[in-house]
Amino acid sequence: TRSSRLLTGCFADPAPTRRIALAMRTGAARAAEYAQLAAALREAMRDLPVRPVAH
Repeated sequence: TRSSRLLTGCFADPAPTRRIALAMRTGAARAAEYAQLAAALREAMRDLPVRPVAH
């Protein structure tokens, strides 16, 4: 349906920027889920004009 379509657009220069961070405690019970989320974010950003700070 029309309401379920995803539309994208470009910002005018200068485009806004964002930093996204994931942090967890050593020995976190959900460490595997955090690792999966980090991998999914890296994959999603792979073809975007982004510059990873660290991982």
